[in-house]
Amino acid sequence: MIGPAIATFPPAAQNWKVFPVTRRTLIILSVLLIGVFGVLVVYDRATGPRLVGGCRIEPGTTCFGKDLSGADLTGVDLSRAVLSEGRIEEAVLIDATLTDASLFRVAMNRSDLSGAKMAGAVMAGAQLIDAVLVGTDLTGADLKYVMFEGADLTDAVLLNADMLGAKIDGATFLRTVMPDGTIRSD
Repeated sequence: MIGPAIATFPPAAQNWKVFPVTRRTLIILSVLLIGVFGVLVVYDRATGPRLVGGCRIEPGTTCFGKDLSGADLTGVDLSRAVLSEGRIEEAVLIDATLTDASLFRVAMNRSDLSGAKMAGAVMAGAQLIDAVLVGTDLTGADLKYVMFEGADLTDAVLLNADMLGAKIDGATFLRTVMPDGTIRSD
């Protein structure tokens, strides 16, 4: 069995420092990296939940007002997460699960949400300008006053979604299931 990794300083140093690299050490170093260098992704999928923009990426997390812009969140499970009032712009959320998540007034402009599961999500006042929502399931979602301008809603499912006041100018609808169950293709 291989033991824990050991990190050493260069031999040029007069007093060599040797310390074991443990999960705790990595967490401490990661927090320092975020504070000093603004590093976004801290954990990988093999080691557990990741920290992105100061937000723990896991179901039910609360990250009110956080900035996750530019993050690759492909396939993550953020069901029941509270991400309201935040920014998730130009991010990749392909096949992500955001079922019953709170995304109230979140900016998701130019993000790719292809295949995302967002049934029951509360997204009132959100911005999805030029976002890609191809095959996204928004069944029963609260989409009041959401800005979908220029968004691609090809094969999206909006069944029973509340779209009161939603702005859809320039959005692409192709085989899109609308709130009333009709199929729309422009």
